[in-house]
Amino acid sequence: MNTLLARPTGVGDAGVDGQAIYVYAVVRRSADTPPALPASTVAIGYRDLLAVTRRVPLAQFSTAALPEYLHDPAWVQALALEHQTTLARLAHDYATLPCAFCTVYHHAERVQHMLAAQYDALDAALRRVAGATEWGVKLFYDQHALAKWLADDAEFFAPQRAAIARASSGAAYLLQKRLAQSADQRAAAFGTEYALTCHAELAAMARAATSSPPMPRSDHPAEIILHAAYLVDDQRHAQFMNTLASLQAASASRGVQIALAGPWPPYSFATLDTKDPV
Repeated sequence: MNTLLARPTGVGDAGVDGQAIYVYAVVRRSADTPPALPASTVAIGYRDLLAVTRRVPLAQFSTAALPEYLHDPAWVQALALEHQTTLARLAHDYATLPCAFCTVYHHAERVQHMLAAQYDALDAALRRVAGATEWGVKLFYDQHALAKWLADDAEFFAPQRAAIARASSGAAYLLQKRLAQSADQRAAAFGTEYALTCHAELAAMARAATSSPPMPRSDHPAEIILHAAYLVDDQRHAQFMNTLASLQAASASRGVQIALAGPWPPYSFATLDTKDPV
């Protein structure tokens, strides 16, 4: 859930000197000497809040022009990279509320009005994310590898393995096939349960956590069984990473891979939905 401080739909033709205001994020003004803002950006302030912006051409960002540019992969890729790079720089120095991609206002006064109108909500959101960083985690599993681990090592199938060990060779062969089939059937449910367990352990190390719905099954051997984000206190970063490393070590033999992404600005935890048009 990206922060929505305005609708990313472009603006009309009422910009100043053929330009509009692109807003990257809202940050809190530092009481001390503030870190420098990223090059080419301009701060628009209200009380202790700053909207970090830059001027952009209406020829590209007007309501009429923007949809066409959004169908240009090279243009979108370049802008998205610049947008993300700016947010990463801001998040390194400030508590940051990211704006949605292509959040554009007619002029600076409209941005300042947004800050004033939403001051309480922005202030509360900045307090929620201050001193913390977002990390993303995905769990992938190979059903065949997980089924093999279940059949060979899981406590759940210990009675079946014991029966195989006692059986004659012919009976053992049939029991082994039955065990493999049962383990394969159990693997999908076990993968979901294991993902929930991992999510709970990581969430316990975080200030806040969120996860997306389970991904649809596919023919790809590695399926995503968890797509989650965690807002981790900077002071608990080491604990979170140690928990993640322990889960990764335990998961490898089970056909489960855990991938980490980040650090990110708090895209998933600083959600504001404005109803007012830009």
